[in-house]
Amino acid sequence: MKMKRKFKNILCALAILVSVGGFATVVHAVNSYLDVTVSNIPGQSSPDPYSTKTVKDDDEQRFYIKLNTLTNAPSMSFTAFRSNGEQMSVNQAITFYREKNLGETLSAGYDTYHKKVPRAGEFFYVYATVPQYYGGAHATGTYCP
Repeated sequence: MKMKRKFKNILCALAILVSVGGFATVVHAVNSYLDVTVSNIPGQSSPDPYSTKTVKDDDEQRFYIKLNTLTNAPSMSFTAFRSNGEQMSVNQAITFYREKNLGETLSAGYDTYHKKVPRAGEFFYVYATVPQYYGGAHATGTYCP
């Protein structure tokens, strides 16, 4: 009799673990490698100010960037865009400062005020800028739409 009760308790505990584990899901985001080169010198075009287009895999209303390196400029700012060129982060650029926050992950909200709600499955990219009169600024890191 004791063995039967012990067996029932084990089965009950196992059923609880399986049901709780079945409802727990791992949340992960798609990160893209970020490698941009930017200039802000009058008459000179930026070599490569765009990140690669990346699919958004959730409905969160923020985007994230982590810069690991930044050379030839004191700071670099990033603005988010939909793949069709629609600006998504009005008044919400992410700015990194070489002496302050390299290696940190910073985020900004999308412009939902103008009904520009990003959805999972859409493609996004970021555009990089640097202060005026800096050329050949280069940064690497990761981007998550």
